[in-house]
Amino acid sequence: MLDSVRQYISLKYGIWSLPNLETASAIKNELHVSTALEIMAGNAYWSKALQEVGIKTVATDSLEWAKSSETGQHGFIQVEDLSAIDAIKKYPDFDLILCSWSPNFGHSDTAAIKIWQEVSSSKLLFIGEKNGATNSPEFWENTSFNNSKVMEKINKTFISYDFIDERIFEIDRNRI
Repeated sequence: MLDSVRQYISLKYGIWSLPNLETASAIKNELHVSTALEIMAGNAYWSKALQEVGIKTVATDSLEWAKSSETGQHGFIQVEDLSAIDAIKKYPDFDLILCSWSPNFGHSDTAAIKIWQEVSSSKLLFIGEKNGATNSPEFWENTSFNNSKVMEKINKTFISYDFIDERIFEIDRNRI
């Protein structure tokens, strides 16, 4: 039955990850975030949650998927039409860059990390399922994560409600 819930909300509303205000607050307070850039934002539900807790947020997405999806016209906030790379180049000085449910094909996730390393000092978070429904195999094989007490605390507020084991991963700039 829970499988059907995720399918319903993804098809009806374009929501793949369900943020909550407790997690958004934890991100704000534990990582000391006042500004955030969401890349590959889709309908920007995470950006909406971050805004609700007082973080100045810009949501971006290439919007290619929106051309063939009924849900693509129903963002929760305005989404700027930018690829992840172009968004990071345009907004390198935000406190946080967030990407939720990056595609599990292609190289958009690893390309985003590369440009982040080159132009930004922001914290970089990816939300997804390790070696599962999100991100490319190369991402999971070649990326180092910051497994700090702060990230453990944030992840305790973010409980996946179904069979997908969603977590929040902070990219470790020092071990890439």
